[in-house]
Amino acid sequence: MAIRIKDVDRAARSAWHRAADLGFLRPPSPENEEFWRPVFSSRGHRLKGAFDGERCVGTLRSFPMEITVPGGGAVEADAITGVTVLPTHRRQGLLTRMMTTELTEAVARDQALAILISVEWPIYGRFGFGPATFSAEFDVDCARGGLRAEVVDWIDRAAGTVEIVDAEEYAKAAPEVHARFRARQVGAVERPEWRWQMMTGQRPHPVHKREGAFYVLHRDSSGRPTGALTYRIEDKENWIGGVPQVRLKVDDLIVGAERARDDAVAAAALWQYVTSVDWIGTVSTGGRSPDDPFPLLLEDARAARRVGGEDMLWLRVLDVPAALEARTYQAEGEVIIRVEDPQGHCNGSYHLEGGLDGATCTRTTQEPDITLPVDSLGTLYLGGESARRLQAAGRLAEEWTGAAARIDTLFNEARLPWSPDGF
Repeated sequence: MAIRIKDVDRAARSAWHRAADLGFLRPPSPENEEFWRPVFSSRGHRLKGAFDGERCVGTLRSFPMEITVPGGGAVEADAITGVTVLPTHRRQGLLTRMMTTELTEAVARDQALAILISVEWPIYGRFGFGPATFSAEFDVDCARGGLRAEVVDWIDRAAGTVEIVDAEEYAKAAPEVHARFRARQVGAVERPEWRWQMMTGQRPHPVHKREGAFYVLHRDSSGRPTGALTYRIEDKENWIGGVPQVRLKVDDLIVGAERARDDAVAAAALWQYVTSVDWIGTVSTGGRSPDDPFPLLLEDARAARRVGGEDMLWLRVLDVPAALEARTYQAEGEVIIRVEDPQGHCNGSYHLEGGLDGATCTRTTQEPDITLPVDSLGTLYLGGESARRLQAAGRLAEEWTGAAARIDTLFNEARLPWSPDGF
């Protein structure tokens, strides 16, 4: 019997959940299914499955999610997750069939972008996705990691407050902070209500548990929440020679003041807090933007040792004119881009004319300035990658010397795009 790719209705959801659990190397869990039931019934959620008879052997979930693009605009993207194929049905083209169907339907829904978090690097480039944001993780030696005196003075003069709160108060205040953070952070995605409920323990996830979390808010001098922090304590019994070496693990640290220039004060105050908690020998920062200025706040920047880093959000352009017109550019200019798309959604040449106030993008028959595969366009789109670097790696071809530099002048952002959230 041929394996079918089909939308999953309510009657088949248990079979889908079982396949997803097995695909992610988890024993099938009724509790996990129950947690996701109201989420999957919410706006825009779609489940796809590969069915061998009545048995689900492959899974894919998608839903609309806003992502912030250069210039501060929010674009609704097709967020794809929960992609699995059972070990018994690998190498039969099921992933390709599910992804091809999903992207074709996203184009029909007029979604200009698709996004996902890739478990393995080689998989999704062949579907037109390119890595668009990265993260970095630091371990901070608290014995050496105190803040510079002038930073402490700066925090004191701002007259804000840092307060440990309960989960309920955090759940009320933190979404306001995140909304302002997301409006300014290129690459950030929205946090739906169910995610806040999971983070604050209102609806504990049966697999990804957040036990023992602490919740902290920073407020400015007027009492408005401007920073939000959650963390956990690890290695509580780690004492060496009578000296505590407890580890503090940051799960989330975001800032969002009313004025962008006040974000730095809120961030500094929260970093001051986590690096000065008694008994803490090491602070693990969790995933941060690779250009996070935090280490530069320290007396000894080497006290923040980078211990990890990875690609985070992958992006696929589905509608070139709509995507390129949704963002702004760092300089006035124009360029003709030829896009090569194996799936056929974006093939062709496009004339982009943009600047700080917006852009126009139309199909053209003119000769291109650069030619690139659609996955490289996804990597460039949020402004965190260099066209000249892609050119050096053979991922972009310029048709005249200097064309890649022109792309960089237009596309590159002053700060790297960053997405702290998985989905």
